[in-house]
Amino acid sequence: MTTLKTQSNWYGLAKALTDQAWDSIGLLKGPISSEVKKSDVINQLVSILLSQLDVLHTWREYSTPSVATILRNLQNGSTKSTLINSPAHEELIEYVTKICSLYNDVRYHAFNHAAHVTMSMNKLVSMVIQEENETGYGCTFYARQEYAETTQEVRDRFTSTLGIGNDPLTLFALIFSALIHDVGHVGISNRQLSSEGDDLSLLYNDQSVAEQNSLSISFSLLYQEEYQHFLKIIAPDIDQRRAFRKLVIHTVMCTDIASPDRTQLMKTRWKEAFELSPRKKNQFEDRKPSKLRFGINRAMTLTGSSIDFYTDNEIELKASSVLEQMMLASDVAHLFQSYDNFLKWNERLYLELWKANLDDRGFNPSTSWYGGQITFIDNYLRHLAERLSICDVFGENGPLFNHNLSDIRRKWQIEGDQFCKEMIRKCASVSKEEVEEFKNKAAASVVTDCVVSVKVK
Repeated sequence: MTTLKTQSNWYGLAKALTDQAWDSIGLLKGPISSEVKKSDVINQLVSILLSQLDVLHTWREYSTPSVATILRNLQNGSTKSTLINSPAHEELIEYVTKICSLYNDVRYHAFNHAAHVTMSMNKLVSMVIQEENETGYGCTFYARQEYAETTQEVRDRFTSTLGIGNDPLTLFALIFSALIHDVGHVGISNRQLSSEGDDLSLLYNDQSVAEQNSLSISFSLLYQEEYQHFLKIIAPDIDQRRAFRKLVIHTVMCTDIASPDRTQLMKTRWKEAFELSPRKKNQFEDRKPSKLRFGINRAMTLTGSSIDFYTDNEIELKASSVLEQMMLASDVAHLFQSYDNFLKWNERLYLELWKANLDDRGFNPSTSWYGGQITFIDNYLRHLAERLSICDVFGENGPLFNHNLSDIRRKWQIEGDQFCKEMIRKCASVSKEEVEEFKNKAAASVVTDCVVSVKVK
């Protein structure tokens, strides 16, 4: 693989990725596409991770400059990178390359999807950094009143982005999570794996099987001796390693939106953070000293009582919920981008489900695909788009997600039925015998590529 050599090369690529329009990420057109050579995609992803890792490393040394300032200085060369061509940099390249190889050749949950999600997350992160940079500590009136008499640390965290835009470890963890979130995915749903008694399902007790497997693969690899310099830059000591791991686990696990328990916990966090009436100071007067409980953090006992709460402050709860919304949005970014993007990834997901159904490992998507997309938009994505606006960490970009989603829904209502019919005809023209023949070929990706190119009979 040909790699870039200089700081200007790496940061020029990372800036090009970051500056691309949100709507165009992952399309065939333009400079950033998941259809280019795999080695080029790896370079793109390394450049994104490297820039955030460099910011984290520099921030730890100086701590006072903002993330936006450090990033700008690294981009223009006024701050010299200490990571470019270092052992940590070389190990980062090897790690991303290895993660790439561990994604399976399924149609949707493959490395191309991970690349698209990572690039989308990088764009969301850039929006948050920009909002933090432009508003500084310009927090809301409620925040100024509520935290006027608390510690400086608490006040500093309650910025316009809840401190996320100036927390380089969290920003790196978000992009890292996007990269690894589906590694090892076999193209079969968690529910199906559980019903089959699959080995992975048995290993993870039917709980978020694919997500836990991805985390296990990624951290087991990261903790190997050959990535010691890379890991050391991420987390120099055990406490920071624990904090980083906790962030990544939290972010990846929230992508299991088919789990009723997990989605209910996320709803609880969001409701307590952003929907309940602000607490007034007099509510807490004359109260015996005790830690306030700001929402469920992790789990509940069998009796229904909570066993892990956010006890520090409301900021932590809000920030945690925002991180979840960012990951959820990145995971289905094509539905918040453009109609062409939506069609591209929609077809890939359909083909993956269709292939699973051929193998008797899932439902037949052809029976409800057109209406199902509208239902998904109305019952899930619309609320997610609203939350992305309400949390107010993306600045003027807040309404963008709902605007794009509405445009996609409108066009799908007009054109989606015909699109589905064409897609179903393509799949129907390929027999099970042909699929088996394709599967036996050396290149596993030939199966899905041939499916897409088959002429309608």
